[in-house]
Amino acid sequence: MYISRTIEPEIVSHLLNRSCIILLGPRQAGKSTLVDHLIANNSFLTKLEIETTQIEKYNGDNFRDVALLSSLDINEYKRNLAATKLLIIDEAQKIPNIGEAIKILFDQLKIIVLATGSSSFELSNKTKESLAGRAVELYLTPFSYAEIKQQNPDLTSSIIFGQYPKIFNTSENKIKTKLINDLTNISVIKDIIDLKNITTINLLPNLLKYISYQVGSRISLREIGEQLEADSRTIGNYIKYLEDAFVVFRLLPLTNNPRNAIKTYGKVFFYDNGVVNALTRSYDLNPINSGGLLENYVISEVKKITVNDPSIQLNYFNSRSSKEVDLIITKGSNKYAYEIKFSKKAKVSIPKELYEKFVDIEVEVINSENVFEKLIDISKI
Repeated sequence: MYISRTIEPEIVSHLLNRSCIILLGPRQAGKSTLVDHLIANNSFLTKLEIETTQIEKYNGDNFRDVALLSSLDINEYKRNLAATKLLIIDEAQKIPNIGEAIKILFDQLKIIVLATGSSSFELSNKTKESLAGRAVELYLTPFSYAEIKQQNPDLTSSIIFGQYPKIFNTSENKIKTKLINDLTNISVIKDIIDLKNITTINLLPNLLKYISYQVGSRISLREIGEQLEADSRTIGNYIKYLEDAFVVFRLLPLTNNPRNAIKTYGKVFFYDNGVVNALTRSYDLNPINSGGLLENYVISEVKKITVNDPSIQLNYFNSRSSKEVDLIITKGSNKYAYEIKFSKKAKVSIPKELYEKFVDIEVEVINSENVFEKLIDISKI
């Protein structure tokens, strides 16, 4: 059964405006499935006067496709794509000169291109300058709660196994465990090592394991480097690789002075809880891990909701006495604060400094009993 993605209307809107699209997101997030669904089920093709016979699909894993597109030979493009009006390119980040290729296809052959990729650095950097004004960058993450709420998801399953489509659509926990382990070891670790030509092979998995135990805590590159016997610059580069591959993202402290935010590395969260548990080899909830896992789940869900909305900023609040508020959402002049506790009975202490800086702010508490309700409220911000 196909589950609709919230980004679908935005993709269609941009295609109707005859813009190329760069669709970024982690491996197995459902990019190809989404594109196939749009092509098979959407009437926008009629409005664009495109027939299914005028759609071509290329792939960055196919040697022939890579050779043709990277050649930048317009005569070869004309010979192979003469009847094409819409070109879909999967794993586009693997194709040299892909930005220039799309520019030629769009400008000279009037072909609309929908390119997907699993590395924001590799694909975004290759296309951003060449496609200024021609393409729109959008992001697809693993399922968000907003997308699966009609399926009545089980919170415990989402917190433990995550919400990658293939894993969410699997019913047996034993199979879920194998799938998320395979995804973590192959699509996350091995892909990044291969893509970045990493020679210190053990450092990346060890870094991931270290971060997975620190979810919800502020991290120090120097301390991680000391633990893993690597310099802080290398640790920072590897975390950037993980960000580019949509494995993790960072949350910085809220401050009125951007220079102060730069001084700290902030916190690192995972886009999907299943990856966290695959790294820690823990597939149950207990008093030690439940708080951190719920915090990662909530903040990753909010990240999914807001990832395509540049007007929304996510931070945490840190007082001078190091007391924190887990999540601050800023949209325009409005701020929304949330403290995340697994148990409804957990004690909540909000630093007075938050109210001193933001007089009208209110702090809501998200726990395991109201989390879905609060996520729906946040999606309406």
